Amino acid sequence: MSQGNVEQLIQDGDRLIEEITEADEKNRYDLHQKLHRVIENIRMQGQTFPRRFHDLDVEMLDEEIEDGFDNMPV
Repeated sequence: MSQGNVEQLIQDGDRLIEEITEADEKNRYDLHQKLHRVIENIRMQGQTFPRRFHDLDVEMLDEEIEDGFDNMPV
């Protein structure tokens, strides 16, 4: 994949970040999955991805894990 394609992936990731910040809880999960795929596609090209992608990915993963605990029976 060319550098131009990686740049497009970064633009896609930035757009997803904007959508995530405005999304409701249900849509945030789907958008997070798309952001994670963007990160993986950039990584598979041997390129580094912006720290902001990583930070949001980890933050949302933590939220998803906590949501799983909130739904566990006691």
